[in-house]
Amino acid sequence: MTNADPSTLAAEEAQDLFCPHCDYNLRTLAGPRCPECGREVDLEALRVSGIPWVHRATLGRWRAYWQTVYWVLRHGRRIRAEAARPLDGQHGQRFRWTVLATLAVALAAVAGFNLWMDLRDGSADLTGWDWLLWAAGLGAVWGALAFDSGLATWFCVPRGLSRPRQDRALELIPYAIAPLALAPGLVAVLLLMIGLDEALTDSVPWIETPSMIVGLASIAMLGVVLIYWYAKTLGTIVSLTHRPLGGDLLMAGLLTLAWLVITPVFLATLAGVVFYALLMGYSLR
Repeated sequence: MTNADPSTLAAEEAQDLFCPHCDYNLRTLAGPRCPECGREVDLEALRVSGIPWVHRATLGRWRAYWQTVYWVLRHGRRIRAEAARPLDGQHGQRFRWTVLATLAVALAAVAGFNLWMDLRDGSADLTGWDWLLWAAGLGAVWGALAFDSGLATWFCVPRGLSRPRQDRALELIPYAIAPLALAPGLVAVLLLMIGLDEALTDSVPWIETPSMIVGLASIAMLGVVLIYWYAKTLGTIVSLTHRPLGGDLLMAGLLTLAWLVITPVFLATLAGVVFYALLMGYSLR
């Protein structure tokens, strides 16, 4: 008897269907009921993904993007149900990088706003050290967010989980980044309030207080978004990996430690590298 080709076996496992009620593998199911829990299962419905982003070719990229953000935020528990369906990991990673791209635009807007403020005050110096520091700092912030969003995949492959379930956990965990899709809008509101305050304070004195209140609220909401992202990531890992309680607590502790310890180190290192590269380019001009 010859061993099955690993690539063929992996392709077959990728198409496996699991019972959404008890996670039993339905590869050999002959009837309409799961042989493990006895509940009725619609195999045809299980073959269709419920994630809007997967259907962006028909929904449109913009609509599918925001529907997926809403789907994750409002119906987060459905992520676990998606592990019963065949998945393509490229969809999840493309969604993650799309969110990160919007964050890059938001950070670029912060840099552009700072330039506008300097130009308005007559203090802009595009060849000065300030811009090197701005570019290094904002690049490091984006890099840390990208690093942290990828770090979660390290916790999705516990030994007690079958390989197909591990693969599907890895394919679904990128969607946990959805809360960060709200951050660019909050940054835009914050910059708008600061801009209104700077531009209109002299002619419309009463605008200073409401703009300050809205700006501070936007900063507070950015903090809430980051905390919610962390909680959503933890919750998604727990729902997909089926660890015992002790394993969940250990995973939560390790992920928290990684984000609190590794992230500042990564942030500082990346900022240093970016700053050094920009400084070398500046010195060679």
